[in-house]
Amino acid sequence: MSRRDFRSWSIAGVWRRAREVLRQEGPRSLWFKILGEICYRRLLLLERVLDGSKKESGGLGPVSRLATSDLDCYSRFQPDADLAEIRRRLRRGDICLAMNHEGEIIHACWIRRGRARSEYLDCEVELPPDTGYAYEAFTKPEFRGRGVANAGAHLMEAPLVEAGYRTVLSMIGPENYASLRFTQQAGHRIVGRIGYRGLGPWRRYFCKIHSTTFPVLSVERRRG
Repeated sequence: MSRRDFRSWSIAGVWRRAREVLRQEGPRSLWFKILGEICYRRLLLLERVLDGSKKESGGLGPVSRLATSDLDCYSRFQPDADLAEIRRRLRRGDICLAMNHEGEIIHACWIRRGRARSEYLDCEVELPPDTGYAYEAFTKPEFRGRGVANAGAHLMEAPLVEAGYRTVLSMIGPENYASLRFTQQAGHRIVGRIGYRGLGPWRRYFCKIHSTTFPVLSVERRRG
């Protein structure tokens, strides 16, 4: 939840949300959510080394690179998507790899080169030229639980290698157990963490990493 959302809640609403988090995710998650609204946020860094050898699909369909001509299909896949933002991403050079089944997109993941951006941490990370930042992976609800995301991750290796990527980096919250489980099953491994400490605009960012692929990552406050 964002600071703006937090401020706009009533006391009763905050208490109701706190009880919900406590019941569903436990006291540890509630504690770090509270800290995240006050003075401390962090995400795990996960790395996946690509070699293009994984091509299992489970018979669900091929992976293709999204083009502007595919936006109608993408809007059926994600009806709430901001198509103007999708066009901006494509013009910027971001890649969207989409898994198709019977002519419709059932899973997609975005890859960005150059700088990884985290809205949660309000920061950007400069990446090596052969590293992609994976974000906004989404599976159509009716296909979840069928191994689609894992198959899609395998099918995406070859096109990413062809596009010049050697590794993929992602950022996930330590308490987001479902996403962590999926990414690790798909071949990612935890290589560090990134975050900040501070109050309001006074923040000190940190990035701790233990990977030969990423000996150093430069992190700074997000631009504009």
